[in-house]
Amino acid sequence: MLDVYSDAVPGQGAVEFPEPYQRTEAPPSPILVRTTRDPRRIDAWVLVLVSGGISPAARAAAGVLELWVAPDDAALALAELDAADAEETQARSAASARAAPEPAATRHASTAGVLMAALLLAFFAVTGTRAAGAGWFAAGASDAERVLQGEWWRAVTALTLHADAAHVVSNVGIGTLVVGAVMRTEGIGWGAALVLASGTAGNMINAWAHQSLHSSVGFSTAVFGAIGILGGLGYARRKRRAHELRSTWLALGASLALLAALGASERSDIFAHLFGGLAGVALGLLVGLSGVRPRTHAGQTLAGLAAAAVVIGSWLVALP
Repeated sequence: MLDVYSDAVPGQGAVEFPEPYQRTEAPPSPILVRTTRDPRRIDAWVLVLVSGGISPAARAAAGVLELWVAPDDAALALAELDAADAEETQARSAASARAAPEPAATRHASTAGVLMAALLLAFFAVTGTRAAGAGWFAAGASDAERVLQGEWWRAVTALTLHADAAHVVSNVGIGTLVVGAVMRTEGIGWGAALVLASGTAGNMINAWAHQSLHSSVGFSTAVFGAIGILGGLGYARRKRRAHELRSTWLALGASLALLAALGASERSDIFAHLFGGLAGVALGLLVGLSGVRPRTHAGQTLAGLAAAAVVIGSWLVALP
């Protein structure tokens, strides 16, 4: 134990204490608050305490560096050092998360987005344009009246049909990016299922809103669903961290602004885009707040296969 009545410890050299210890009468016993063998750590702790208005003292004992403070400062010193340690731990965790390898479920998300675009283009080559009057459109377009009469599969099949080349190219162009982003966030299989669900829900709500005399086709409803999903996920995740409250609203607001900017052209089905986006926001919030998602590679695979089965099954039902 340090002898506060002496200015030296035998064999260890002088101990330097700040005021009020530089006096002749016996001062109160100082409190040991930290020990380390790393000189950089002791320097960092001293800086933390000095910044907080505390005057610490350091000494070396048997190769161990000790940090001492006055008794009246002990509680505050411990609180300051604990807070600094917590902040350092959080910074290291964030750095480790940024440096961590991409999970297997999302590693090939960009490739999956490109593959989705290729499949849509290939299917357009099979179906042709709407103007050609192909039977594909008669069987698979999202006809509002028929959807409400029970032909629910049209809400799915319509996502794979496109009126002309410009239509399909515009959809796969932005769709590759935003669908890939959802897959990168949620995993390829689960991301695909969420995008399909948002597009299907958007078409169903659009049919209910129009009731009759309305028919729509195109993957754009799912594209806007993907944008909504990203906004909902961003809001839900940032909402958990109070210091990011402003960016929470920015995440959702940016997604809604993008929906408005991209979905309001003359040839666009504005309501389909709106309902797809809102369905996506709802799904994103649900998944983000609940944390529900497949945690394993097998779960992601099953989710992706289920999404593919819904599309294929819908077409099997739709075709005569």
